[in-house]
Amino acid sequence: KIKEGAKVRIGEIRFTGNTKVKASRLLKEMETKKWWMFSWLTGSGNFKDDQFDYAICNVTLQMVMYPEVLLSEMRRISRFQIISFPNFAYFGNRFDLMFNGCMPRPMLHSYSWYNTGHIHQLSVRDFKNYCHVNNWKIMKEVNLGCFRKLADVCLQNFFSKESIFLLSK
Repeated sequence: KIKEGAKVRIGEIRFTGNTKVKASRLLKEMETKKWWMFSWLTGSGNFKDDQFDYAICNVTLQMVMYPEVLLSEMRRISRFQIISFPNFAYFGNRFDLMFNGCMPRPMLHSYSWYNTGHIHQLSVRDFKNYCHVNNWKIMKEVNLGCFRKLADVCLQNFFSKESIFLLSK
């Protein structure tokens, strides 16, 4: 049975860090435009399949309501996907839970469990399993944190504090 995801529409286009070219000029150059009430006629507001070379999700996956929808849309609109996320199975988090009995505050960037945007905690192993089940090709992995070198050779799920994956279809 095929589970269709929700249609994704472009609600806002914002340029940050750009000081050389006016935003209005950049918007005119874009192939895809903001969604509006006549988009059904013009086709604006929706990204085409393989419209981009890369789609990037930087430390956001654990904060969206439906990560599988985000990932499938990234896969649809781009040839390559770059995904990064904090590894909930990192040994520091495990020890924090074991000895303090509370959600690890360093992982939540000093928020508490009740006021953080982290709603889908995942581990490196969880993500790799997701990729395997959904036929994603992992082209490259990068481990971050003070024990990243150790995570490169053994126990990645235990020693990688954050991970970055380059994926393709």
